[in-house]
Amino acid sequence: MRKAYHTCTLCWMLLFWGGAPAFAADAEPTAARKKLIFVNFYNETGNQNIAYLESSIVDSIHELIKDKYSYDRVTAADWAKTVAQRGLSATDLYNPEKLQQAGAAFRADGIIFGKLSNHPQGILITGKILSVIEKEVIAEKELVAPLNAEMFESVNAISEALAKKIKDLFIPSDWGAVRRSALLPGWGQFYKQRKAWGYFWGITVAASFLMASYFTYSYIKNNSAYRNAGPEDNPTALYQKAESAYGAMNVLWYITGGLYLLNLIDAYLFHGDYSLQKPAKTAFLPEKIFVTVGNYSAANPNLRTPETWIQIAWRLSL
Repeated sequence: MRKAYHTCTLCWMLLFWGGAPAFAADAEPTAARKKLIFVNFYNETGNQNIAYLESSIVDSIHELIKDKYSYDRVTAADWAKTVAQRGLSATDLYNPEKLQQAGAAFRADGIIFGKLSNHPQGILITGKILSVIEKEVIAEKELVAPLNAEMFESVNAISEALAKKIKDLFIPSDWGAVRRSALLPGWGQFYKQRKAWGYFWGITVAASFLMASYFTYSYIKNNSAYRNAGPEDNPTALYQKAESAYGAMNVLWYITGGLYLLNLIDAYLFHGDYSLQKPAKTAFLPEKIFVTVGNYSAANPNLRTPETWIQIAWRLSL
């Protein structure tokens, strides 16, 4: 009897496991479009001569990444309305915790913000990227900009440095996925945009857990019946039932633990298709145009009439 339980259980799990790759292959991942908030840098210096830097830095970052990544930018008007509704002060716009709460209301994925501070050698520019989902700053860059013509080079440098780190908002954290799958198997896979595998691990671990729980209950019930068997009961049959349930319970709990561990490893190692870049647009564009004026007639070579030829060289734009 016990062997029958084990055989059926293992066959069921192997069949389910064997169908996973085909199941996952049939479903194509759909990358979700990101939403970003660009917050004007907090001017702690109070120097109005550098007030233009408050918005120019984030605008520069946006210009650097807008053609590389697929995202929606929260408009300045919508952000200003939220700031007013929440009663956020100027200093709050450099507070990651308050920014995260405001960003969550927008269902945003990330916030780019920073601060301008006084420094003996000029202005200290600090830029940060906040992951609203992870509730933590994932990138930070600071440098000192001198109050001269070199300031523009410093602004470009910090904009480019933060622009390179924006991709971290589009690629989910490995440990973030592990934490989610530890709480609920399959959640980490959904977080990494691997929807098919999220369903697979969620259903597999849940089914294995339910079966293990059923045989645990069966063992407790039959073992109690065996220990309290009366003269009219068959203790041998009750013992066999308890023993079979005990064996199946052990095997299934081992399987459940193994599947749970594999779910965590899978959540950490594998990534989905995040479609970081915008789809390329193909077009033919004129590159060179040649205009030639001649006096040649193909019908009568001896008769010279004015003719004009136009030649256009095309190039393929991706």
